[in-house]
Amino acid sequence: MPLSRHLYELDEVTSALQTCLRKGWPRAHYWLWELLQSDEHDLALNSLQNTWILFGAPYDPSILTAEPTDQDAWIALLRSIEIAIYQTKKDAVFYMLQRTDEVECEPVTKENFATSLKAACSENKRRVALRLLKEAKATHTDDEIDTIVGSQYGSEDPEVRLALQAIAVFSMCPTTAPPQNEEKDTIEPYIQRAWASWSPLVGTRKARIYEIPTEALTQDTTRGSLSRRYTNIGELRDPVPSLFEGSAWWRARLEEVGATQDEETGAVVFPSDSALEGFYATHFPDDIPDEWSLEDQLKSHGRGLL
Repeated sequence: MPLSRHLYELDEVTSALQTCLRKGWPRAHYWLWELLQSDEHDLALNSLQNTWILFGAPYDPSILTAEPTDQDAWIALLRSIEIAIYQTKKDAVFYMLQRTDEVECEPVTKENFATSLKAACSENKRRVALRLLKEAKATHTDDEIDTIVGSQYGSEDPEVRLALQAIAVFSMCPTTAPPQNEEKDTIEPYIQRAWASWSPLVGTRKARIYEIPTEALTQDTTRGSLSRRYTNIGELRDPVPSLFEGSAWWRARLEEVGATQDEETGAVVFPSDSALEGFYATHFPDDIPDEWSLEDQLKSHGRGLL
């Protein structure tokens, strides 16, 4: 499978980025940094925008037209999405669970729920709309409510389903961006320090700072779709033969040394033994992955979860 600059599976890196954003974990910054180090800028942008669409809408539509050109712009985009997701979750959960019972609304029936909800949303009466949503649980099935509110992300968990429906209701209300600090263009110092601390580690084993979180290993990822009886750790221990399937950064390095790809096997073919030795010496300065500790290897590879 395609490997990132520091030999994580690319699909697992993007899933880790999205998972950390969804859960509000600061490590999202590291996974974005890893995608940028891998020269996978389009993949990084698509991952951020898709996460925002699923969990951050409707606060800042400009996110969909963002085209970051430098590190600060990437950090600012990520922070905007973090704020949007946090604000959406905070509003939905807070109003839904703690304050909707304080709001009066007309009794919900099969006939009036859709029109009452639409009216409340058009007047931006969020708490009324959420109270209507809760009351509708007694008169409508979840699928009927999903159809009315336009929710596309159902769940078997009743609390999760209600939260997703609440976020869908929020999207029906006219909104404005969350309040911004006067220094909105200033990146928080702790974030700058974190990114700066990673730069000297580029290209070394120490740059593999974090393990892919288990929560990110969904069935759309390499290990999330692999049976427990199998492991992909062999791909890490000898990564060079398959690097033409790696990230854009690795493909560019192979082209620089004149390496080609075998048409039948897809393996990397170096023009000479010295070119191969030079490639290892340059890009694996602190041992090849086969000689790393098992702890280091398990940060990115290991047994499947199925």
